[in-house]
Amino acid sequence: LCSEPAVKDTFECGWCECLQHSVCLGISADQCNVLNTLSSNVIYFCSACLLHLPAAMQSYDNRLSDNDKLQTMEKHIDSRLDALEIKLSDITKQFVQYSLSELSNQIEEQITDIGSKIEDLSAKHTSVQMEVDSATESLQSSTTGSTSLVSTASSIADELADRDRRRNNIILYNFSEKSDREADRKAFNDMCQVVFSEQFAVSKVIRLGKRSEDKDRHRPLLVGLNQESNKVSLLVNSSKLRRHDMYKNVYLSPDRTKFERLKYKKLVEELKERRSKGETNLIIRNNTIISRPIRPQSSSGNSSAPSDQPMAPANNQAKPSSSQPQN
Repeated sequence: LCSEPAVKDTFECGWCECLQHSVCLGISADQCNVLNTLSSNVIYFCSACLLHLPAAMQSYDNRLSDNDKLQTMEKHIDSRLDALEIKLSDITKQFVQYSLSELSNQIEEQITDIGSKIEDLSAKHTSVQMEVDSATESLQSSTTGSTSLVSTASSIADELADRDRRRNNIILYNFSEKSDREADRKAFNDMCQVVFSEQFAVSKVIRLGKRSEDKDRHRPLLVGLNQESNKVSLLVNSSKLRRHDMYKNVYLSPDRTKFERLKYKKLVEELKERRSKGETNLIIRNNTIISRPIRPQSSSGNSSAPSDQPMAPANNQAKPSSSQPQN
């Protein structure tokens, strides 16, 4: 009011925020000290604002109420932000743990699959070596003269030629019989796509034997593939058929020669005899009776499905007639 600078002993109006000297207001130094001591509980209004005190008090109360609301809202927002931050942290941790678990499972499955294929190839190599040794011993032990030796050599040559003709073939049992060859070819391709997620080049499809009057009996289906590696891939992964209701009763077999069928029949008889004597967990793989490999359990606790197929009948294919096989 006096236009002098406000240095000390001043009071601020609680409404207009104007500073006034205590001297100008007629307040002694002692009174000023008392008022300063009670400043947190006392509100000062200048003479100009006292004329409008009721409105000023209401406005002041409103300002205090607005401040309280803002503080409450700020605390609520801070609380929500803290909760969201905690939730985001939990989601991030769960995602990282899930991703690592999935990656670990995939790597473990691939390692298991590679190990199984190595075992199959090793067993196949052993089987072929045994057959070569057997043929060599047969030739060396022949003492019936040159005629017998030539006959034995001719039989071996015929056997090897027959195996070569059949080496890309595979036979499907309990595979639903269609109206003609093209329908069988399409059904085979559909099965490969559904079960193995790929297609194989097919050179021929033939139903073996005569058609049965019983519609529930299906003749074996011989399928000629363009590459031997495709046949091996189907046999190695044939256990996947069991995971599909439509194909769970279908099983696969290589196209064996007469000699191989006789040998397989003896293996089946030996397997049955050994099982009857209490030996368990035995299977036929690559023309040899072995113990079923123990599959390692995945991180989820479920062991992988065994890779062997249901045991094929000893005479594992119906011989087609000399004329063109019927469809």
